[in-house]
Amino acid sequence: MADTFKLPAPIGADVPFGELHVWQWCRGEARNRIGVRNYLESLGFVMGRDKITPDDFEILQSAIDHFHRVAPHFPQPVKLSDALRPVADGAPGFYVVGMPGRYSLAPELCEALKGAGWIYDVIPETTYFEIVRGLLWAKYQTIIGSRALCEVKE
Repeated sequence: MADTFKLPAPIGADVPFGELHVWQWCRGEARNRIGVRNYLESLGFVMGRDKITPDDFEILQSAIDHFHRVAPHFPQPVKLSDALRPVADGAPGFYVVGMPGRYSLAPELCEALKGAGWIYDVIPETTYFEIVRGLLWAKYQTIIGSRALCEVKE
């Protein structure tokens, strides 16, 4: 029987996700490649030969699932004034929680949102935005759907 595969430290249920090696790996990977199997293969793990503990697998799966829920879908930070531009009074635009007026969304962020699996039309009638702890979140009704779109800087 194979020895247990050694995952890079730190690893453990008491380690915050952001400090795990797998989290750092996720940050550098294309979104559609992020998964436990690809992570393990990047470390030289061979299916059928190597094994990991059920606890380590659960930690990896939980961290990756959480990454997909909260990590921005646009790879680099964006100036707030480039992400959202004010529109003229009366013109259609997106509502942004805590900001006056309405705004247009940069086309590249609109595409990133669509690529993030946003199932709603990216239009003011279905989507609004909120900035929470430096991340621009796209939202559709508070309890139905949200995506961390990008990190914003002033």
